[in-house]
Amino acid sequence: MSAQCEIEVIPYYSLEKKSTEPNSLQQNYLASIDQIGLEETWNILLNYLRSNGISEFNKNVVNYYSIGNLYEIGLAHQNKWNKKMLGKYYTPMDASELMAELFCSDDIDSVADVGCGCGNLIIAVLDELQSHNSALLEKIRHGGIYLYDSDPVALKICSARIEVKFGISEKDIHMVCGDFFEQKDFPKNPAVISNPPYSSHTAIESNAGEDVKQAGDLYIAFFSRILDFAEHITIVTPQSFIVGQKFSLFRKKLNDFFYGDIYSFDNIPCPLFNGRKQGVFNTNNANGVRASISHLHRKNAGTESGFRLTHLIRFRSEQRHSVINRDFLNSQLCETRQDLRLPVKAFKSLEDFAFNILKDSYKLENLLSEKPTKYYLCVATSARYFISASSLKQKRSGFFELYAKDKKSFNLLYALLNSSYCYMWYRFFDGGILLPKSLLCKIPLPQKLSYDEKALEGIVKEIILKENDFKSYKKNGGAVQEVVKLPSEVRNRLNEFLFPSVDFNCVHQNFENIGD
Repeated sequence: MSAQCEIEVIPYYSLEKKSTEPNSLQQNYLASIDQIGLEETWNILLNYLRSNGISEFNKNVVNYYSIGNLYEIGLAHQNKWNKKMLGKYYTPMDASELMAELFCSDDIDSVADVGCGCGNLIIAVLDELQSHNSALLEKIRHGGIYLYDSDPVALKICSARIEVKFGISEKDIHMVCGDFFEQKDFPKNPAVISNPPYSSHTAIESNAGEDVKQAGDLYIAFFSRILDFAEHITIVTPQSFIVGQKFSLFRKKLNDFFYGDIYSFDNIPCPLFNGRKQGVFNTNNANGVRASISHLHRKNAGTESGFRLTHLIRFRSEQRHSVINRDFLNSQLCETRQDLRLPVKAFKSLEDFAFNILKDSYKLENLLSEKPTKYYLCVATSARYFISASSLKQKRSGFFELYAKDKKSFNLLYALLNSSYCYMWYRFFDGGILLPKSLLCKIPLPQKLSYDEKALEGIVKEIILKENDFKSYKKNGGAVQEVVKLPSEVRNRLNEFLFPSVDFNCVHQNFENIGD
């Protein structure tokens, strides 16, 4: 295909259709990239968009709001390794629209989209302003829009989309192409919206802050740089910065200069980034990052302090519309404003229970012996829906061993681990795929926990006698993994015995009961 040739246009439905049949649009698109290159292919596509408008582009090429996905396919086809190292993934439109709604609730003078890519976020912001604040749209359309990206083709796509949909000329947009960390062209006190790239930050600049050097993640380098100049920030990132020790210096910086709300999402059953990662090197191409959306404001004299957090939200794909919703997410924010030294992603219904216990200094490690004893427990490191602690050594690759210091400590330890209590704290502090022993040991315990020791000993003995009946097997990574999976009624029995007034049901649910 020569540069002068028009790309054959294929209806968009063939791109979205889930089928094993070859995808004609992708085949034609990728063949064009092979023949004339990615940039020239997009020059032709953007000329078609400008000449024919959004409706015809939707019908004959690809949906306007899916342009970012199509571009990612091209990036991966052109250089899969480079695509992976860049760590760039488009923001789904429903997440973009939610972020735009949060973003536009602030009093803003200018808009900066950092790492704008093909423009899903800035377009969602302009859509929101067009619908609800036309005066502000008119205010920023002449020099109030700043776009930052290292990819000149993505910037060209972004500006063309803005021009065609909103009639804002490229000459009225500040487009800054290059290394974001070398940029000094920032508006004064801007509002920033961003989905920064996420990958290991292998080439940390010598002048990078200690928070960036400690973290070693590219998205933190972007996030930290944005903190230096922004007044308001709406940003979607992995939620690892809330929980990881290597992010402690970044959390301190964030805590010192900003306050706001942080919404966190699990990656099961449905992740916030619900698309596919293009250019992966294995069979798992789901974008399964556990994401967070942070809506932040710079601290000034007399402003609020601290952060309100949601729990790690799980939802089914069919509930997505109800969950990716500002009113629902705000209803899940805890009232307690926290600093970020040890953030707790608590369920709102368990907020008072959890924060009252945090006032105590007693920890689960107080029940443990530093040396092996006869009071042995084997704890599986996978803890997606529950914690498995057994007196039997489970035949699996991932586990650690705990030893209680005496019989009384063993009975309480066994009951706490196999109830919902420790799993609740694991969800609040982390909630990933693997359960670290260090985290488990630091789980807080109420110092004045009242229970019948003799009765608990009898319950624990009864459960242990049935552990063999509760074994379950799952193949993972080609190997069969054994786990002792107690029935929910056993777990509930332990809950009611130790914490009769607490309802733990929410911590094991896959989703909130909304939109059903």
